[in-house]
Amino acid sequence: MGFYRTKPAGLADRAAITASVLRLITARDIAEVAAETSDPFGLAHNCSHPAGHFLIPSAGDIVCAHCEKVFWR
Repeated sequence: MGFYRTKPAGLADRAAITASVLRLITARDIAEVAAETSDPFGLAHNCSHPAGHFLIPSAGDIVCAHCEKVFWR
């Protein structure tokens, strides 16, 4: 059993999609999302050491040697 080979659905016009999406969202929505996702992995320089984080492996985790923040568990 397999799939019938058919033509792919018509390719959408990128400009038309962008225009329709921009009508649905506001500048405030964009600003909120940008603020929330500016550092999604928490890697921003918030370490106690002036040079920033220094990542090392420790017992199977990846941690900062200076502030002990766990990056990967």
